[in-house]
Amino acid sequence: MNASIHLDHGWFPIPEQDGPVPGTTLHATWRRDSADGFTLTRLALLNTGDAPVALGSCHLLELDTLDGLRKGDRVFLDSGGGWPTGCVEVTSTIFSPRYAFEFWKEIFLAREDIEWAADIMEASPEKLQQGAPGAHYSFGGIGAVQSADRGLVFGFTAPLQRSNATPFLLCDPATGALRRLALASNFAGFLLQPGARVETEEAAIAAFPSAQQGLEAWADMSRRRSNIHLRHETSPVGWLSWYGYRLDITADEVNRVADFIRGTYPGFGFQYMQIDLGYNDGNIPGKWFRTNDHFPNGLLQFADDMRSRGFTPGIWCSLTLAADGILAAGRLDNAYQWFWEPHCPVADLDPTHPEAAAFMRKTIRYFKSLGIKYFKIDFLNRLGRVDDAYHPYDPSVIRGAETYRAALKLICDELAPDDFLYACSNLALHSIGLASTTMSACDIGNTGIRHDPARRDFVREQFRSTMSRYFLQNRLIQLTADAICIAPPADLEEARLRTLFVALSGGQVFLGDQFQRAAPEILDLVRRVLPPYGHAARPVDLFGPEGPCILRLDTPERPLYSFFNFEDARTMRVDLPDDREYDVWNFFEERYEGRARGSFSCAVPAVAARHFAFTPVSDAPRVIGTSFHVTCGAVELSNLESTPHSLSGYLTRPAGDFGKIFIMDEHDRLRTIELTATEKPLFWKL
Repeated sequence: MNASIHLDHGWFPIPEQDGPVPGTTLHATWRRDSADGFTLTRLALLNTGDAPVALGSCHLLELDTLDGLRKGDRVFLDSGGGWPTGCVEVTSTIFSPRYAFEFWKEIFLAREDIEWAADIMEASPEKLQQGAPGAHYSFGGIGAVQSADRGLVFGFTAPLQRSNATPFLLCDPATGALRRLALASNFAGFLLQPGARVETEEAAIAAFPSAQQGLEAWADMSRRRSNIHLRHETSPVGWLSWYGYRLDITADEVNRVADFIRGTYPGFGFQYMQIDLGYNDGNIPGKWFRTNDHFPNGLLQFADDMRSRGFTPGIWCSLTLAADGILAAGRLDNAYQWFWEPHCPVADLDPTHPEAAAFMRKTIRYFKSLGIKYFKIDFLNRLGRVDDAYHPYDPSVIRGAETYRAALKLICDELAPDDFLYACSNLALHSIGLASTTMSACDIGNTGIRHDPARRDFVREQFRSTMSRYFLQNRLIQLTADAICIAPPADLEEARLRTLFVALSGGQVFLGDQFQRAAPEILDLVRRVLPPYGHAARPVDLFGPEGPCILRLDTPERPLYSFFNFEDARTMRVDLPDDREYDVWNFFEERYEGRARGSFSCAVPAVAARHFAFTPVSDAPRVIGTSFHVTCGAVELSNLESTPHSLSGYLTRPAGDFGKIFIMDEHDRLRTIELTATEKPLFWKL
C-alpha cells in the first residue's frame, strides 16, 4: 500500500512509519484506526523547513492488485454533484457528453492526478478528457466495486472537510483487471507555511459480502464518526415556479397557484411556496434587493400574500454569483456568461473575501427580514473547483471542499435552526452536516418523455443518479429529486412514473410545473404520495446491467416493489429474498395479482412504472393494500388489531379524502372497505 505526495518538483514517496518525507521538508504522522469494518487512515504533514511548501495531491493508499476483478464486474461512482451517479462496468465509463463527469479535466481534479492516471492507462491526458474506458474516479469521495465473490468500498469518511478527496479505480479496458486503486486527498497547491501542520481527509476502505451493503455501512460509519445531525429530519411539501413558468413567473400567478393548492389539497401538508429566477431586477445575479415588473409590489408583498394563504414563502437565489459591477472586490477570476437573459457576464464570489462575505450576509438578512424561511441556493458547485481561477482570498483556506463549505457555513450562520436550506446545483457529499437537503441529480425537466427519446433518457439519468444515492437519505442528508411535473403533455403513465419516483426518493415533495392543467385522475396522484414517507427505496439491482430499475421500500407491515421501465413495453422480474409466500397488490390498477413465492414478474408498458405491495400470507384477516397512499398502510393506518375472524384499525388522512382498504379475509376472499376520512382518526372494522 504505497503512499506519495506531489510537490512542485514531482512525486515523493511517504514512508509507512512516522518520520521525514525524503527529499522534502515535510514530516509525516500517520493516524490509523478502524470502525464498523473499515480501515481508516489519515495523514498529518508538518513543514519543518524555512520556506512554504506548495502541496499537491496526496495519495494515502495505492493498490496494484485486487483478486477477482474482471470484465463484467461493476463499479459504483458518485460524481459529487448533479452529474451522473451510478454503476458501470469496470471496462466502460460513465462518460456523459452533457455533463463533465469522467472527463478528467482540471475542474475538480489535480493536473498531476490526470497525468498519473494517463500514464497508468497508457493514454494521453487529452484521451482521458474524452472519457477513457476502464479509467474511473469518484469525485463524491466514495466508490465501490462488485466482483463475483465480494464487494469492496473505498473512499473517504463523509463529509469532506478541507480538501477534495477522490478515489481512483484504473482497470485494464480489455480484461477488467486492476491496474491501480488510489485514494487521493488533493491540497490543490495549498501553501503550507513553515512550522504549520495540515491533515488529509480520512481514507476508508473495507470488504463486504456485497458492495451495496458496504455503501450503506459507509454512510452509517460516516454519520457516527463525523457526528452528523440532520438539519431537518422530515421532508417538506411545497411548490416551485421554475418548470411551469421559467422567467415568466408573476406575483399574480403565484397567488393563483397558491389558491389552487389550498382548494385542491387542503390538509395535505403543503407548506412552502418557492419562487425561482424571474422575480429580481433584470433577472441578474446579485441584484436581489429590487424586483422586476413581474412583482411590482416587491418581495414583501409576495411573502405577505403567501402567509395570508397559510403558506411559508421560499426564495431561489444564486447567492454565490454576481454580475459585473455588483461588487468592487471579492469575485473570483472566472467570468462566464449568465445562462438566461440578459446573458450578462457573471463570476463566482469568494466566501473568504470580506466584501463578498458581507454581500452574501446582507442578501440573506434581507430575505430573512421579509420572513423567507425556505432558501434554495443555486450554483454552489463551482466553489468546489480547484482550477487556476480559484484562489481563495484567505490563504489558510484550501481550494475545493473547504472553500465550498466556507460558503455553506456562512449561509448557515445567518439562518435560524428551522430555516430550510436546499443546496442546489451543488456538491452533494460536501454539503453533509450543513444543508437541509441536496440536489440529488440534475433538473428533472418538463413532461412529454414517453414519445421523446432525448427527454426520456434525460429523466432516466436523473432517476438513476437519485436512486443510486438512496443510502444518503436520512443517514447523512435529505435527498431532493427536484419536483413532480405532471402538466400536459404528460399522460397518466408518465404522471405515475414521476410522482412515484419523487415519493420513493424519500425527500421533499414539491410540485413543479403548471400541474393545475392536469386531469383530475393525475392531480389525485399527488394526494397518494403525501405526506412524504421520508425513507428512500433501496434499489434491488443497483449493480445490475440496467440498474437501478427495480426498487424495494420496506415498511413495518410489508415490503413494496416498484418497477421503472424506460424502454419499450416488457416483462420485468424480481427475485424475492426469502421463501415466504406473499399476497401481491397492484397499487395503481387496484388489482389483486395473486400470490408470489421466490420471484415475481409483471408487464410494464413503455416508459412507465408499476408499484406493488407484498403482504405475507397468514391465516388471519390482513390488509394487503390501500388506495390512500403509496405505502399501502404505513402512513395512513394505525392500531391494527386482528383476530381469527376480524380486523380493525384507524385511518388517518386529511378530512374528505376518499379511498379504499383492501383486505384478504381468513377464507382468502378479497374484501374492500370504502372510507371518507374525517378530522380525527377514523375507526374501521371488518
